[in-house]
Amino acid sequence: SIAKGEVVQFDVVSPRPGKVAVHGLLDAEAVQVGSVVRVTFRAVYTGRFPLHFHGADGSHFEIAALEVLPKSMIIGRSSDPGYTRNTE
Repeated sequence: SIAKGEVVQFDVVSPRPGKVAVHGLLDAEAVQVGSVVRVTFRAVYTGRFPLHFHGADGSHFEIAALEVLPKSMIIGRSSDPGYTRNTE
C-alpha cells in the first residue's frame, strides 16, 4: 500500500506488445517487446486500482493491484525495513 499523494514508479517489461494501465489513475502506456517502460504517476485518489495489461493480440488481464490509502493510515510505515517512499 502507498499513501495518497505519493509518487508511484515501476518498470514494465513484456514478452509481447501491448499497453499497461492503472485503471482510474493512469492512461495506458505502450509496451514494446524487448524494451523497458518506466511508469510514473502520483496517487491522487484512495482505493484499489487494478494494473492491467492490454495485449496487441486482444488479450486483457490483471497483473497486480495498487492500494492507495489515506496518509493517516500509513503513519509509521516508513520505519519498516525495506520500505521506501518517494514524495517528489
